[in-house]
Amino acid sequence: MKGLFVKDLLIMKKQWKFFGLLALIGFIMIATNVEPMFINTYLTFVFSSFVLSTISYDDYENGFSFLFSLPVSREGYVREKYLFCLCNAAVGWSLSFAFLLLTMTVRKQPFIFGELLMTGGMNLLVVLVFLGISIPIRIKLGAEKGKLVYFGIAGVIVILFVLMDTWMKNHPSAIAASQIERFIDNNALWLEGLVAIIAIGVFAISYAVSLKVLEKKEF
Repeated sequence: MKGLFVKDLLIMKKQWKFFGLLALIGFIMIATNVEPMFINTYLTFVFSSFVLSTISYDDYENGFSFLFSLPVSREGYVREKYLFCLCNAAVGWSLSFAFLLLTMTVRKQPFIFGELLMTGGMNLLVVLVFLGISIPIRIKLGAEKGKLVYFGIAGVIVILFVLMDTWMKNHPSAIAASQIERFIDNNALWLEGLVAIIAIGVFAISYAVSLKVLEKKEF
C-alpha cells in the first residue's frame, strides 16, 4: 500500500500547475470578497476529490491490468484510495481553514472561533459524503460514464431544491426561514453529530461497495 500511496503523490506532484491555478483562484476569491467559508469548502473539495483523478489515471489504457500484475491486491488498492482521500481531505481542510482565518482577520470580520470550526467541520463531512458516493461510481464506470452519473445526481439535487423552494413560497406560514435558522442554531451540535454518523456510515458502505466492484471487475 505504501507504493500505491507514493504513486498517487507523484501523480499529484505532476499536477503542480493545477494546484497553482487553484491558489490563484483562492486569491481572486479574496480580492472579490467571496464568502470566506465558501473558500474553505471549495479547497477542501478540490484537494480531497483528487483521489478520483488518480483512479482515472490508473484506469487509463488498461492501467489496472498492469497494476494488478504487480504484488498489489485489490483490497489493498481500495484501502489506499480511501486513506489517500482522507489524508487529502485533512490537508486541504486544514490549509483552507487557516486561509479562512487569515482572510477574515485581514478583512477585520468578527467571528467566533468555535462556531467557525463547527461550520468548517460540517463542510468537511459533506465533502466526505459526496466522495463516499463518488469513489465506487468512478471505479465501476470510469471517468466518462461517471461524469454522466454525477450530472444526474446534481440534477436531482437541483430539482429537489427548486421543489422545496416552490413549496415554501406557496406555504409561507408552514415553514419560515427564520424558524429553520433557529432550529439549526439550537441543534447545531446534534446536527453535526448526525452528519458525522452519516458520513462514517456512507464511507464504510462506500468502501465495501468499492471493494466488491473491483473484485468483480475483469481486466
